[in-house]
Amino acid sequence: MASLASPLRAGFGLLRTGRPTEAAASWTTTPFASSSSQLRSLHAPALAPRRIPSTRTPYTIPAAVLESASRNLKQHTDKFPTWDALFASTSHSLSELGLAVKERRYLLWVLEKYRAGFDIAEIAVPTKPKRKIRGWGPKVQNGKRVR
Repeated sequence: MASLASPLRAGFGLLRTGRPTEAAASWTTTPFASSSSQLRSLHAPALAPRRIPSTRTPYTIPAAVLESASRNLKQHTDKFPTWDALFASTSHSLSELGLAVKERRYLLWVLEKYRAGFDIAEIAVPTKPKRKIRGWGPKVQNGKRVR
């Protein structure tokens, strides 16, 4: 059993004496590079700034983008005076402008699709209509929930 243990120890960089081998010692002397960018890549990726795409034919102003995205986003056209202001917006900045959570998520999704080259009018998803409540009894009258 001792003969089996020594190759295993040698594989982990230890000799029979317990000292590290030269290969293991050279590997362990430089655990990580000292530059902060390489250390940052091990921890968490830094957020890269979003690319601001160039205007395409039907979409030359932010109002055209918001109007073709539907979902009543055209009411927020005054909050985005320039093309750069629209495409540089983040979820936090949109919440400060007063957009609801669903509007923020949908707008950021539409902007990412536009960056990827999709046409906004083709990917626009209308809001779902309210569901009719079906049932019987005092809580549901004429398809409406009452209390």
